Amino acid sequence: MRRLTSIVQRALGWSASQNAQAPASVHPDFPDLEPRQLTMAIAGSAARRCELPEVPAGYQLRTFSQGDEATWVELLTLEFNNWSRERFDAYLCAPERREGSRVIEYEGRIVAATCASRATTQPLTGTVDYVVSHPAHRGHKLGLIACGAVARYLGENGYDSISLLTDDWRLAAIKVYLNLGFAPVINRIDMPARWETIRQQMETHAST
Repeated sequence: MRRLTSIVQRALGWSASQNAQAPASVHPDFPDLEPRQLTMAIAGSAARRCELPEVPAGYQLRTFSQGDEATWVELLTLEFNNWSRERFDAYLCAPERREGSRVIEYEGRIVAATCASRATTQPLTGTVDYVVSHPAHRGHKLGLIACGAVARYLGENGYDSISLLTDDWRLAAIKVYLNLGFAPVINRIDMPARWETIRQQMETHAST
């Protein structure tokens, strides 16, 4: 946990003694600021070196294949709104999403998955999207394995950097991303205070 909080501190350029007072979505000096998700990123060269734990016995990490659609959509609807088979089919049309996305299968069903996307071409920037794992299979680091495998794929295929979006309250997911080497991107005035709040919450959870 000390290593994880140091990553946040370095991104903020703050010491551990500084306290955040800002609400989760806006800065107190800018009450009309629109809410925005947090951004995290990792260099492609670092993503290539992502070290992943072994896939647990009984599970299989692999790429997408025909027949995965139904259980993958079911999995997505547990975490995200407005997913349907039609939306899924359209989303997966992009080449990097079919080749770079990773799923973890258990007894014929998709129980964890992460999508790969291309954000920009100059420079070549990838994104890690829709990291999801089934509640009944949590505790096996499946989200970390799938997410790390996608990041490593993008790094190995020439992407200069890889980013992702997340929410302030997803502490478990943020811990996974930090463990993989993703760091906070301070891209707006409200971000330092929000990340400092997250750092404090992580320290509190670690001590209980």
